Amino acid sequence: MPAQDPPQIPSPEETLGLYPLVSDGANRRLLVEWIQDQERYEVTDPETPLSAAQFDLCILDAEAFRAHRAKLRERKEETAPVSLPYLLLFPDNKQSALTSENGRLTNDDIIDDVVFLPIRKAELAWRIRSLLRLRAQSRRLYRYNRLHQVYRTLNRCLVEADDRTTLLTNVVETLSDYDAFDRVIVTLVEDDSLEFDCGAGTAMSTGGLREYHSADRLKTATERGHLIREDVTGFTPQDDETAPHTEVELPIEYESQVLGALSVLYRPETASTDEEVELLAELAEDIAFAVYNVQLRVDHEEAIAQLTERNRQLKVIDRILRHNFHNKVNVIKGYSEMAETQAGEDVASYVENINDAVGRLIELVDKEHDITRTLSDPPAVKSFDIVAVVRSAVLKMKRKYPDAEIHTDLPQKCPVFASVGIGRAVEELIENGITYSEKMHPTVEVQVVSENNVVRVSISDDGAKIPEVEKQVYAGEADITQLSHGLGLGLRLVEVLVEQSDGDLQFAENEPQGSVVTMELATSDQ
Repeated sequence: MPAQDPPQIPSPEETLGLYPLVSDGANRRLLVEWIQDQERYEVTDPETPLSAAQFDLCILDAEAFRAHRAKLRERKEETAPVSLPYLLLFPDNKQSALTSENGRLTNDDIIDDVVFLPIRKAELAWRIRSLLRLRAQSRRLYRYNRLHQVYRTLNRCLVEADDRTTLLTNVVETLSDYDAFDRVIVTLVEDDSLEFDCGAGTAMSTGGLREYHSADRLKTATERGHLIREDVTGFTPQDDETAPHTEVELPIEYESQVLGALSVLYRPETASTDEEVELLAELAEDIAFAVYNVQLRVDHEEAIAQLTERNRQLKVIDRILRHNFHNKVNVIKGYSEMAETQAGEDVASYVENINDAVGRLIELVDKEHDITRTLSDPPAVKSFDIVAVVRSAVLKMKRKYPDAEIHTDLPQKCPVFASVGIGRAVEELIENGITYSEKMHPTVEVQVVSENNVVRVSISDDGAKIPEVEKQVYAGEADITQLSHGLGLGLRLVEVLVEQSDGDLQFAENEPQGSVVTMELATSDQ
């Protein structure tokens, strides 16, 4: 039958089981008594069927060998390539039977050693130690080869990973296939915080992980090169552990930059080996290189996307600015010509219209400047109270437009993670609702609602609806050359600030008249 993975790998200090599969009752009793006197050995109950017995070495006589030859071979094949030694006890006065064709003993490769009875206890002890030493070496070699297999597989996965999430998943899943590891935890530093991946189905909480795998532990592991804890039973992220666990933690570090840590928890009663720690250290270096390169690739792709979007925004701004600039200059030119050709009381009215057009032109240029500055030097993105920002914007607009009615529906406090320039967007949306209304006393309502980790800042007005082409350009459904309305420049500023906040902008119609513009922003724990 094909070789199978060996059972759980024990530590060198674990008590070893000897299975006395001896048919002769007297010999079996003496053997059991001798095993019980040995400090490192324990007796595997001889009444346990061979198929179910757990042992490190089987001591058997010729009669038992003949009776269980097929099952003995099956057990040995199951544990391959790890050695499961069989020690045959054979009477000294029957040595010739070993070479007889009918005996079929020595020519059967499942027997690892033969001792002739009677035998001195010291010699028996030496033979047993020798066979168990070979078994321990085969286990060690197996672990080393298996870890090298995992090493090669993981390196292929690291090369194939296109993003950080896939990379972390590959690391955890691949290392978890190694027999000696119970759990694998990857910790990465992300903007002065810690991000974890410990695989699916593990009984670990993020809070417990943050408490245990702290920045201080990461610093200690980095300073020492690696950190080994012989027993981490009962540490916070583990829920129902009782058997002793060993943990090895190594820094994920690239060119003196600490990117995170690799932690492996061994199976209960399984100790780490020097070879494993050395190979894990190499793996941590490879993971660090992969994380660094994935981040470089992501940063490069984001930079290209940002440049592409910035160019699109500048095209929109250029189109709006040129359109409105030419319109306002034509108005100025027209009224100026009339002022030149006509005299009388109408001149004052013409001049007033000229001044109004010039004022609007100046406002357009100012908005264009705000957008250009926001694109070229984006405001910081951080946590703050959006309610305080909205109150400030509302107060400013009330002073600027005393005839307008601005109502608010605000909670006491509502933290968001957004651009600190988002208040300018609130001002712009309130001002749009006022200036594009034909009413003497336009009404605007500002509402802040937090729900399902999203904060919605909605500005409702009772003025003119936002032209459909404006909304289509924002949604990417219309080309920028179709944009031909002065309202667009203000909305471009709002769009830029919302996108820099990693938020979303929604448009709706107000009832019975007007528009509702909603900015969706991420909530913050602070």
